[in-house]
Amino acid sequence: MVNVFQTHSAIAASQQTANCAQNLGEATKNILKNAFYIAKQKLELSRKAYKQLIKEWGWEKEDKKYLKLAQTFEKFSPDDLAEIEPNTLFLLSNQSKKYAG
Repeated sequence: MVNVFQTHSAIAASQQTANCAQNLGEATKNILKNAFYIAKQKLELSRKAYKQLIKEWGWEKEDKKYLKLAQTFEKFSPDDLAEIEPNTLFLLSNQSKKYAG
């Protein structure tokens, strides 16, 4: 006899895992989109305007991490890297010289 509660719990756990993976993928894509955006803004804006943008975003201490991320993964789209955890992306970008061809 099938235990309906256990089956329902297993389905719920599976859906929750899928939702977590999807949310993690969305977080990774958002991080990369922001990284690429600020890298583009740094190239296009004056230094003063760029600093103002970073201040408005509250990223005074964060922008360098994101610029490094954009530089490391510039050949990829956010969708290409969606399955990589955000922390792993930052770790890889800090070690980018190790992996450069």
